Amino acid sequence: MLARQKHSEFVFIIVALLFSYYLTQLRATLNQQNEPGSLLALTSYSAYKPFQYRILMPWIANQLYKLKFYPFHSLSNIFSILETTSIFFIILSFRCYISLFIKKNKFVSSLLAFSILYILPFNFLFPRIQPTYYPYDMPSIFFFTLGLVLMYQQKWILFYIIFTLATLNRETSCFLTFIYLLTSIKTEKLTKVILHCCAQFLIWATIKTILFKLFFHNPGQNGFEWHHIGSHVTHLSTNISFLLDIKNYSFFFSNLGFIWIIDFYYYHKIKIEFIRRSMLVIFPFFIGMMFVGNVYEIRIFGELIPVFLMAFLVILMEPSVSRQAIRNSKLT
Repeated sequence: MLARQKHSEFVFIIVALLFSYYLTQLRATLNQQNEPGSLLALTSYSAYKPFQYRILMPWIANQLYKLKFYPFHSLSNIFSILETTSIFFIILSFRCYISLFIKKNKFVSSLLAFSILYILPFNFLFPRIQPTYYPYDMPSIFFFTLGLVLMYQQKWILFYIIFTLATLNRETSCFLTFIYLLTSIKTEKLTKVILHCCAQFLIWATIKTILFKLFFHNPGQNGFEWHHIGSHVTHLSTNISFLLDIKNYSFFFSNLGFIWIIDFYYYHKIKIEFIRRSMLVIFPFFIGMMFVGNVYEIRIFGELIPVFLMAFLVILMEPSVSRQAIRNSKLT
């Protein structure tokens, strides 16, 4: 039995690694770099703001490049390794997240973890509207997924370490705070909720302030990626125009592989309160992206993948979700 489990784990790891490398190669081939935020610009710390604020992956790449030995002899190789590793860790962390709620065995969790392979192409490969490659996209999903795991387990020291790294990687880490607020406001003491939210905001704001000052003289707008025509910010109007065109709906609804539609239709079937409430983060997330992003670049919704895919799996596996998991979700 033990030998069979080891074989299953070996197959899981091999398939996860193969897919991770395959998706990395497809992203590099089918997507294109954005010149103001290219890999060369990011690693030379001369990229436009806000791209340069997402400093973690460029900094790691530079440290590895200093080693000057194979396979770290070129920046393209290094970013390929970082991307493959990030996707692999997405699959591992999502398996861990599944195991918190679907109490079958590791084999079932492993099989269900591969469901994320269905979703990722919808946000990062299939879209041909600005199919841009950024090295922080995959790490952001990994950090977000692991953050959800640690938040649910209330392993706060590890959570804050991951939250800090996630913020250095991309500012959308703030939506972990929104999820904590949504999932804990009625189940935990108000003072505890306020303290955690304030601590997370302080970390987030401190990191962003340091990055603003560090790259103050880089080209581009301060803060987020505001697009200007004269004195008018155009993100909101551009996004509204996009959403008013019904021809764009089939593309936009493909976000998260269409599963968000199923999740909301069967919302009442989601008995685990943490998962059900965490889905509500889509509303502040969407509103935020309407002002600071291009909603037709659906790669920007990547952090929502573990949130909505977990809800979908709970709906799908409803008879197999243990009563204990449901009780635990009400207590935490």
